[in-house]
Amino acid sequence: MHEFSLNAHSGMRFLVMLFGVMTAVYAIAGMLRKTPVDKTAMTLLRVFTVLLDVQIVLGILTLISGSFFGALIGHLIMMIAAAAVAHLGAVRLKKAEPAARGYGLLLATSLIPLALIVGGILAIQRAIV
Repeated sequence: MHEFSLNAHSGMRFLVMLFGVMTAVYAIAGMLRKTPVDKTAMTLLRVFTVLLDVQIVLGILTLISGSFFGALIGHLIMMIAAAAVAHLGAVRLKKAEPAARGYGLLLATSLIPLALIVGGILAIQRAIV
């Protein structure tokens, strides 16, 4: 169980980061177009947050299955903060009137969690790639 969850958790980070970057790039393109946030942007953000949630569940499974060392505390804090920021931004975007949704918030909702994810990976002193 431990090997599976550790490998799944390690591999899933690339999908999480890919969709985070895709969301950020789409947000930058939307800012340049000066249009309201569209359905594609919301879908990218939704996939990013769901993948982040799956990543956290896999991390918890890895932790429960017997892998704990001191540096994981910083990792856990950064990952929970990343998920919180992603979810808070997603909720704000979803609740806003469609015409009032801005790509700036979408950009922040993708870049801040990505920065926290990188920080979390570095907290356990392992290479990102």
